[in-house]
Amino acid sequence: MPGPHFNSKRLQNARNVRAEFAPGLVPRVGTSLFTLRLLPRTVEKNCGCHVRQPITPAAPAAPAAPSLPSYASAGALRNNNEIVDPLDIDGTSTTHTSFIQTRNITSSNDYVIFTKPGTTTLHASSLDTVLTATNGRKHKITINVSHDIATLTNAQINFVKAYNTAQYKNNNQLLDRNNLNNNGTDTIFETYKVKVGDVIATQDQNNGRLVPHTITTLEKNANGKILSVRVTPNHGTMAPTSAAIFVANNN
Repeated sequence: MPGPHFNSKRLQNARNVRAEFAPGLVPRVGTSLFTLRLLPRTVEKNCGCHVRQPITPAAPAAPAAPSLPSYASAGALRNNNEIVDPLDIDGTSTTHTSFIQTRNITSSNDYVIFTKPGTTTLHASSLDTVLTATNGRKHKITINVSHDIATLTNAQINFVKAYNTAQYKNNNQLLDRNNLNNNGTDTIFETYKVKVGDVIATQDQNNGRLVPHTITTLEKNANGKILSVRVTPNHGTMAPTSAAIFVANNN
């Protein structure tokens, strides 16, 4: 008795079933299953699928260094002890308001440090009087230590605040009395990121006048943070002595 014909429908269906479940075959719509071939791994890796990768959060940005405790303004010197805004000398300009008004400068809280025009000489002084025009606008400052500039001459003026918990030592060293022994907190010098060449004024203990100095050396702890600075010219005090300092904004 002859066997089944190889073209019978039952045999054809069986072949199709085996092809459908053969391992490694990738079904494709509209294609006969038993005609498919294995895909190479490169196709699997570059199939165009969008696989969401884990997102690594960016490291937080380092905090910005705080501004130095001062600000600079384009001023002018005149009459030996006056400072004015050259764009609003008498406080009546209709196009510009004196920085003395906009900065709300007061004689009790602000001090000045500047380079005398035409020289490399630093000049520092406390303020004597802040004068107001008839319209109520502050427009002129007189200082206690004369700058000796008689005619109107432009100059960059640093207005500074006092830091009253500093210390003199070793003739030319300045320290922060709040952190004399590396106690883990930042000194005033580290907080304000002073650098070599910056100007720091000290206050003469005999007459109260400000004496400007230039930073020559930064002395740091093992962690690289500034503990103290050395200045020129010397302040001349060897033994540890309380001091007020004034840091000019040279950044």
